Amino acid sequence: MHLATHFNAIEQRDVVVVDADYPQYSFFNQRERDLRRLRQDPVLAQRVEGYGRPPFEVLKSDVAKVPALLERLAARENLLVFVDLPGSLNVTGYEGVIRRLDGVLLPMEADALTFASGLMTLDAFSRIGHKRGRMVPTCLLWNRYRLSERSSRYADLEKAVEHWSGSAGIAVPFFQTRIRDLVGWKDNRSALIPYREVEPLAGEVREAFFNQEI
Repeated sequence: MHLATHFNAIEQRDVVVVDADYPQYSFFNQRERDLRRLRQDPVLAQRVEGYGRPPFEVLKSDVAKVPALLERLAARENLLVFVDLPGSLNVTGYEGVIRRLDGVLLPMEADALTFASGLMTLDAFSRIGHKRGRMVPTCLLWNRYRLSERSSRYADLEKAVEHWSGSAGIAVPFFQTRIRDLVGWKDNRSALIPYREVEPLAGEVREAFFNQEI
């Protein structure tokens, strides 16, 4: 949500978000709340108007319908599409979506169970044929990063990913940006107002996935 809002409002990109995270559809529902606030709050409306762009579109979809939806959106020139997928891979149509994407940003956390789940996701991606004949380009992002945690823990986990990717012959880099475990990231979630803290991450996303022959 932070990324989509940043690229729309700050970088003036045409953005569409496909929320396929059934059944909660949290992105779509947050957007509906934001639009209600926009209609009721003239100060908010003036602030949004100051960005010089209308709010971006959020589409609710089943995972199985996403590939066809992406095909239709591909006809719109210079459109940036974000897809919010469910955490589980055991969803009908998931593989078809992964094959269609230009890139994946996969959040990782340092606790053993969540990290192991992330590795399982990477392994699944490596087995899904991509539209260009190789694994979907994937970058990893430390989420809920804790300064109180010993730095060697993160270094050791990154080495584990490096070992896995080396043995698989696949480059899966970690972004330098780390999303700290702070409530500000949640308190400032908005599909209308950009959060300045996301700017370093947006820069890495742009460099990794935009304007490249992926």
